[in-house]
Amino acid sequence: MKLRKLEANEYHLVKHVFDLFNAELPIPDQMYLFVVEEKGEIISLCGFEQIPHLGCLWTREDYLSQGLMTRLIKFVENKLNKTPRGGFYMFPSTPAAVRVTQKAGLVNTGLEVWKKEF
Repeated sequence: MKLRKLEANEYHLVKHVFDLFNAELPIPDQMYLFVVEEKGEIISLCGFEQIPHLGCLWTREDYLSQGLMTRLIKFVENKLNKTPRGGFYMFPSTPAAVRVTQKAGLVNTGLEVWKKEF
């Protein structure tokens, strides 16, 4: 068995896997694909995705409660809407950040987020 990273010009080799999930092939600079091959056939894959997300939310204290962050998030959304596969995630960690996230129109995916540090 051989483990390797797929090159961008090889992504078509795993299109059938993404079709199983009704998903589009990833853009190579947004997700790296790693595979296990046996006898030249891909038998397993995983992707390392560059997850577009907004973070580091901050507003100076004397400007709080004016809706600035919601406006800023919507501004970013408008800019990203003009790029391929626009969209982003947020990982709010405080009640205030959750409220801003909701006001900006994001929906809770219900997914758990697990982290590996190294």
